[in-house]
Amino acid sequence: MVAENSCYEVESRLIQTVEERRKEVDKKAEELRLQTEQQRQRLRRLLIEPKPSLRILMVGWVFSGKSAAGNRILRSKEFQSGERTMKALKQIGEVAGREVVIVDTPGWWKFFPATYTPQIVKSEILKGVSLCSPSPNVVLLVVPPDTSFTDEQKRVTEDNMKLLGQRVWRHVIVLFTSGDTLGNKTIEQHIESEGKPLRGLIEKCGKRYHVLDNRSKADDQVTELLEKMEEMVAGNCSLYLNETDDPQQEEKSDEPTKNKDESTAKEITEQLNNEWDRKNWEEHNILKGNTSMSAQLNFGENEQMLKDVEGEKEEIEHQHEDDQFQTSFGLKLQSEDEAELMAREWIRREASIQHFNKLFAGE
Repeated sequence: MVAENSCYEVESRLIQTVEERRKEVDKKAEELRLQTEQQRQRLRRLLIEPKPSLRILMVGWVFSGKSAAGNRILRSKEFQSGERTMKALKQIGEVAGREVVIVDTPGWWKFFPATYTPQIVKSEILKGVSLCSPSPNVVLLVVPPDTSFTDEQKRVTEDNMKLLGQRVWRHVIVLFTSGDTLGNKTIEQHIESEGKPLRGLIEKCGKRYHVLDNRSKADDQVTELLEKMEEMVAGNCSLYLNETDDPQQEEKSDEPTKNKDESTAKEITEQLNNEWDRKNWEEHNILKGNTSMSAQLNFGENEQMLKDVEGEKEEIEHQHEDDQFQTSFGLKLQSEDEAELMAREWIRREASIQHFNKLFAGE
């Protein structure tokens, strides 16, 4: 009887703690909503006619929903959604009486530090800046709300954003995609419940954020997003990359160590990119039955390659060898942390593919 009462008391305290936490989140969420609304009211006073043209640069990690969001805004299917973006792509349209330029860019890895971001990705992001001639006046930092945003993600995001210069945050709006995954939760409740990392990112952006349901056909979410962009532009000057704010400047470090780290990062990202591309080919050509005649002629060779890789995957992925770790693709990683990052990035890729397949199946 005593034991039962003790368990009941523990459960009651736990329920009370959870309820108090929920009330605190709701309170802070409402405060955030009011603060952002007051900020928008102040900025609206700066708006003048005609409405400014919007030059939007979209950035974020791989499979964050950038392309789908771009299509949603432009009411088109010009951006290739559901597959990894490889090059900066510019599209122009008129939305609710506004001229809108959107440049979609390749994403960085979610878990790997910015030092592992391939140079080609960095180059394409900078190319995206030039495509927003004379410069982007809006940077949409795309973050899906259906995954935890930890200190790790905040650090990776901020480090990759350094490519665009320190002043870029004056032009950033955090765009949450896949808003339907929130259910009955408001975006403010999501931000507050995620904790310090996401709140810190929102603060860094001047509390500018928006949620977009890529599956919805309603225009009100897009219209409100455009209004938020115009309000921000009204309070800002355009983003320029100049010598006083060089986006590619890096801190000096020990040269031999730096070269070794860069070599390791390059090797890892090349291997990850190659395997990612192979999986994309398999997804597109085999699973969807889109093999061309030329592909079928060489399929025996491709099939053997796939079997070899699948066979290697069944081996232990992280074998200790001379203080290094061997991946299933023959790549030696310098630490167990790098091996773990590789595995996590890959798991996320597979989950994203499944999500987009379900999304398209519902259309």
